[in-house]
Amino acid sequence: MNPLAISDDGTDDDQILDMGFRPLDEPYRKFIMPHYRYDEEIDDSFKSEALAEGEVGKAIKAQNEAKQKAAEEEAKRVVEKAAAE
Repeated sequence: MNPLAISDDGTDDDQILDMGFRPLDEPYRKFIMPHYRYDEEIDDSFKSEALAEGEVGKAIKAQNEAKQKAAEEEAKRVVEKAAAE
């Protein structure tokens, strides 16, 4: 086995060299993910956006259906008027 292929995280340096080296990943071990105060606002914003997209979609669909119905009624009146003449 190639000794250079073994990964070294520095945790055993004190025992091997007796020189008091700090582990290489010490700052990362101590890191705690902070709680940002805007996390809830971002979640609320995403929920609001999804709700708005759904509501706007429904409103547009209803508007298009009303336009289609009006166009069909107008076409029916034109056909009836043409038939009466």
